[in-house]
Amino acid sequence: MKKGFSLEIDERLEGCRSALERLLDMEGAPVPALRVTFDEALTPEHFRLTLEGGSAAVRARDGRGAAYAACELLDRAQAGVLPEALDVQDGPGDSLRVFNQHAPALLSDHLDALSLTKRYMDYALRRRANTFILAQNWPVHLDDALQYKYVPALARYVDEERSAKVRAAYREALAYARSLGLDMYVTTTELRFPLQALADVPGWMGTREEAGHELQPHANPCPVHPQTRAYVQGKIREACELMPEAAGIELWMGEKQNSIFYCQCERCRHLDAPRRALMLIQWVYEAMKAGCPHMKLIVRTYLCAGRCSLEPDVFLPIADELPADVIVAVKGQYGDVNYRNDP
Repeated sequence: MKKGFSLEIDERLEGCRSALERLLDMEGAPVPALRVTFDEALTPEHFRLTLEGGSAAVRARDGRGAAYAACELLDRAQAGVLPEALDVQDGPGDSLRVFNQHAPALLSDHLDALSLTKRYMDYALRRRANTFILAQNWPVHLDDALQYKYVPALARYVDEERSAKVRAAYREALAYARSLGLDMYVTTTELRFPLQALADVPGWMGTREEAGHELQPHANPCPVHPQTRAYVQGKIREACELMPEAAGIELWMGEKQNSIFYCQCERCRHLDAPRRALMLIQWVYEAMKAGCPHMKLIVRTYLCAGRCSLEPDVFLPIADELPADVIVAVKGQYGDVNYRNDP
């Protein structure tokens, strides 16, 4: 903080101190003093900002409102329009404002990815996002952090030392997000694991034929094999135990010719793509709610097709069968994401 700057916060809003200090630290406080008081009459995430005699006063009902008031103050200072006197009341219009980070693994030999993630979180707060989705190291994402303690067939392939470091990095990222008042979701994606793990369990490996020829073995399971559901739900159960304070999980399904969609053996050939997608969503939702009832599920509709499709043929047929509180991320490509059914 700038030397001589005074920050006074109502004890009922003390939880926003880290967010305010980080915001004012990044760009420098444009006023010598800021006083934050609680105001129950205001809408959540809204604020009233007044400026008089060179000092600023903020009234807010929650920490996010106070943080957004600081953002307003910084915006006006950057634009060179910080008047001697000011009285403004404002707040965000959308209830879900998402920053989705798609970046290298939290544990990387090439860069300090955890510090980079924290800077992304700073940026998200500065842009008045309230939700941060941590999507790391596609297509593995969450897997590096797991020990597969509920999936014995995979536990033997875990690198214990690396897993411990990645778990610690996830927890640190979550703690930092919470200190800024951000709801953090973690991304999990397609059913990928070592080919040998699939080969060790009879009938688990997915099979597929094209032009009458069976394709080479691929690290995707048969969706109706009982081990597949056990794998998915064990993975989600462990993720909930690892980060119970997270806001929820974002589910990617990988590619349209991959993951839950790959296998076309006699046992699962009757399942079309929408049924498979719904099955996976239900498995993840069920395990998530059993472990952490407060969590929410975001389902991303994009399946990495080269045509940047929203995959209506997969998701529209099951739209009315999704659990009522599932949030759907309607994503084409290159950042054009629209979140539907936000609370």
